[in-house]
Amino acid sequence: MALYTDLALQDTMKEELFRCKLHSLERKCCTGVEKLKALIEAHLQNGFPVSDILEKTKSFLTLRKALLSHNGYSKYSRDILRLFPDAEDDVTPLCF
Repeated sequence: MALYTDLALQDTMKEELFRCKLHSLERKCCTGVEKLKALIEAHLQNGFPVSDILEKTKSFLTLRKALLSHNGYSKYSRDILRLFPDAEDDVTPLCF
């Protein structure tokens, strides 16, 4: 019986360690996304061509799958893409 308890405890510890690593990764990702969003906002306010920034941003978010979820663009990706002022660049069709 003691062996079973030890194994159950080890499984619980592994699950807790996994959850801890996952939360750490989520925090790092969120911080990176906020920095990216602020950088794009600054470029748009300083008059950089929207089309260039939009293409590079879509390329980064799509090809690298940096911020994609299994069912389309994640909340963070949509927030970044909504910074672009043109109605034709609306990201609603990209979201499921």
